Amino acid sequence: MGAHQASTARFVRVCIAASAAIVLSYIIIWSQITSSGVGASDFSASYVGATLLANNREAVYDPGAQAALRTSLTGTVGYLPFVDAPIAAVLLLPALPLGLVGAFYAWSTLMFALLVAAVFVAIRSAPWPAETPRSWKIGSGAVAIAALGTLEALVQAQWGAVLALGIAVAYRDWRRGHQARGAAALVACAAVAKPHLALGLVAFMLGWRTRGVVKGALIGGVMSLVGSAVVVGPGGLARFLSLATASNAQWPLRTFIGAVGIPGSLLGNGPTAVAIGWMGSALALVLAFRLGAAVRQDVRALDGALAAAVVLSILAAPHVYTHDLVLLAPPVAWMMASAIREGTATKRVRRTASSRVRVLLGSWCFITIAAVISNRTGALPLGQLTPWALITLVVVLHSMTSRAPASRHSLAAWTQLKPRTLGAA
Repeated sequence: MGAHQASTARFVRVCIAASAAIVLSYIIIWSQITSSGVGASDFSASYVGATLLANNREAVYDPGAQAALRTSLTGTVGYLPFVDAPIAAVLLLPALPLGLVGAFYAWSTLMFALLVAAVFVAIRSAPWPAETPRSWKIGSGAVAIAALGTLEALVQAQWGAVLALGIAVAYRDWRRGHQARGAAALVACAAVAKPHLALGLVAFMLGWRTRGVVKGALIGGVMSLVGSAVVVGPGGLARFLSLATASNAQWPLRTFIGAVGIPGSLLGNGPTAVAIGWMGSALALVLAFRLGAAVRQDVRALDGALAAAVVLSILAAPHVYTHDLVLLAPPVAWMMASAIREGTATKRVRRTASSRVRVLLGSWCFITIAAVISNRTGALPLGQLTPWALITLVVVLHSMTSRAPASRHSLAAWTQLKPRTLGAA
């Protein structure tokens, strides 16, 4: 083994060990959450929504009924609205007999398992070079899971892993040429609980605008809409949209990690901050649309373009927190394969591949560091720091995407590049 290979092997082992230790610390923190902590978590609102659905579907999105039930269940005075989609309440129904605390731990365990599955699908679907050691793939997955978003999602039992899995499945299907199936899976998973987080991904699909993608997105959207209407009725669906739209005004904009978080942390919750935030969200949607158009021009740009679109979708979301960063875990995992593959296509193989991987890792770590700083400090000179870190990641991913040739490339030819499996040597 050469000096460079030995150095690389040590680097990968350190990444795996550090990531495993970080995830273990997350699990320890999560395991020590008390009943009062569960009562204060975001999951308590989801549990309230499911409980109301089980007893009276007309009251699911009634603020008064939600507040009264939450107080009786948790003993906590204060309003934490259930603003997830109706399908989320349906999925939680089997967990109700476990009680609030039991359901919290069962649900957060399930969400963590879905996140691991999403990263596994992404790694298995990515086109790794044939000579890539298995340790690189394991390390990429471990690093993707070890980010701060995983801890926040665990302690809140949040739903982001469902959409993360939808992103990974869409990536897998689109790489294999199944455009409609991938789009339908992505839209359906987004509609389960957090459709607002997929606005940028919808813009991406509109920019791609192939018949299969549009058809699949429409099928997934219509099925989700009909399913939601069946669950709570047309009136309940209207109340859900109204409550979800109004909920933004309840929270300080500076706590959001999307584009609105920057003006919100500098200007407060006033109309000027809201207007600037909406302009930032609109710009993110435009950029996501252009990335979709780039894939339409050359489908080989899919890996980087879709990854960047996921980041832009977070930036464009009107209501987004640190726990929603789990959406980035699958893209980070598959972009490790892209970084290595692009490096092996150059003359300076080792130097280029290592550099691109380190830049991607650095950007990923910057997001976690920025989230920690933003969560613990007030407004910084540049405002909420996490959106700036996300913007940095978009730039990095775009630089990796732009290396794809600009000429039109057929989907049939591209899908012949079979992705290497996780078990490959």
